Amino acid sequence: MVERFTISKTPEMAYAHRQQFKEFCQLEVETGGPDPHMALAGELSLGVMGAERAWRLACYIMPYQVAAATALWTAWPLEKVLRTPADEIVKWLLANWQGMAIRQERRVVKGPEKFGYEIDNTIGTTPQINTWRENWIEFFLVNRLEFQLKLLERRVGDTEIQTKGEKFMERYSSFFEGVEVVPALLHGDLWSGNTGVDEEGEPVIYDPAVYYGHHEADFGILLMFGGFSQEFHEAYRELIPMEPGFEERQLGYQLYHYLNHYNLFGSSYRPSCMSIISRFS
Repeated sequence: MVERFTISKTPEMAYAHRQQFKEFCQLEVETGGPDPHMALAGELSLGVMGAERAWRLACYIMPYQVAAATALWTAWPLEKVLRTPADEIVKWLLANWQGMAIRQERRVVKGPEKFGYEIDNTIGTTPQINTWRENWIEFFLVNRLEFQLKLLERRVGDTEIQTKGEKFMERYSSFFEGVEVVPALLHGDLWSGNTGVDEEGEPVIYDPAVYYGHHEADFGILLMFGGFSQEFHEAYRELIPMEPGFEERQLGYQLYHYLNHYNLFGSSYRPSCMSIISRFS
C-alpha cells in the first residue's frame, strides 16, 4: 500500500514554466510517512486515481502550493474524495489553492526556523546566496545587499556606491524595531512579468528565486514595477496587516532589486540605487 507521496525538486525546476514541470520533478513513493494527511493523499492519488492522473495532479501543484493538496484531504470527507473524478479534483485545486494553501500553511505546515534555502539559486542570472542564517536582518544585509554591492565593485569598480551602501546598511536594522520576522517561503522575483494565466484562465506564477525570508520582501520588486490590482493588495492585507515601518523596510527590499538590475543591465539603474541609499547614508 502506498503510504505517502512527495514532489522532488531540482534546482533547474525553479526556472521551468509549468509545461516544463514534468522534466524537473518526480513523484516519489515513500513508506512510513509521518503525516497522516499526506499518507492519505498518496494512497488515494495513486491507488484510486491511478498513477497517470496522480501525476497530472502533482504537476498542477507548484512547490509552494503543496499545502493546498494537503488541505483537500482534510477539507473533503473521504467518501467525497473516493467518488470524485480526478479531473474534478484538479479543477477544485486550481480554483481554491490560494486561500486553502495560505490557511493550511498558517495552521498546519511549519517551515524552517531560519532564513535561506537548501541550495543557492539565481535572481535573473545573478547568483543568489541562500546560506542559512538565524537572523533575518543579518541574512538580508549580508546575503543580499552586501553581495550585490561587492559584485558591483568587482564588475564596474563602483566604490562610491559600495561606501554609501555600507552606511545605509548600518541604519537599516532600526526599521525593524518591534517587528517579529517569521520565515516565509518567498517567490523572490514577484513582478507582473512572472505571472500569467493557464489555458483555463487560472492564475499562474513562475520563474521564482525562492528562499525563506521576510514576507514583506516579495513586495520589493512588486511595488517597483506594479501590475498588481488594488484587490490583490486589499486581499493580502486582510490576511497579513501592514506593520509600522513597512515603507522604510521596502526601501531596502527595493534597493536589492535595483542593485541587481544595475549588475544585470547597466548604469541606467544607478540613479535609482543612489536615490534610496542617499536617503539614509
